[in-house]
Amino acid sequence: MDYPADQALLTRLRAGEQKAYRELVATYQGAMRAVAFAIVGSRNSDEVVQDAWLAVVRNLDGFQGRSSLKT
Repeated sequence: MDYPADQALLTRLRAGEQKAYRELVATYQGAMRAVAFAIVGSRNSDEVVQDAWLAVVRNLDGFQGRSSLKT
């Protein structure tokens, strides 16, 4: 992984550190909402973002680090 800050955060996330999850959400929540809003509109965007966060949490161990956490 060529993203040292991401690697450090990923290590903390995999260890279950709650502060790391809060940092991840604070960093990317706005962008996720903007993308969801553009795709599904305001009515469903919150549900789409919530589903995306669940997928992130469930699949952290499968993240290979070939890209940044942002993607």
